[in-house]
Amino acid sequence: MTPTTNLAATLEWFAEQDQYDIFTPGSHRFLRDIVVDELVEFDEEVEKRRALIQYNDAAESVVNLGLAVEHSFSDKTNGYFSFRTDHETNPHLEGNS
Repeated sequence: MTPTTNLAATLEWFAEQDQYDIFTPGSHRFLRDIVVDELVEFDEEVEKRRALIQYNDAAESVVNLGLAVEHSFSDKTNGYFSFRTDHETNPHLEGNS
């Protein structure tokens, strides 16, 4: 058997995403008693800022890559080398990229 070498590479890109709501209750009755709702004028924008349950997300643009090399030295001996990056898209982490 002659020595052979295999190479593999991958590249992935994640685009930036502006902040968006994952979960915010849309009904003001979820947040307040119906009797209070009839007595007080309801302002949707004010209630969004006061929401008891609100979950949102955003993402930074990142590029990750990987490279692998496999070399057959003989019928019984192979060698491997690999390298990869794993950058996080979370904009709230320090040292992200």
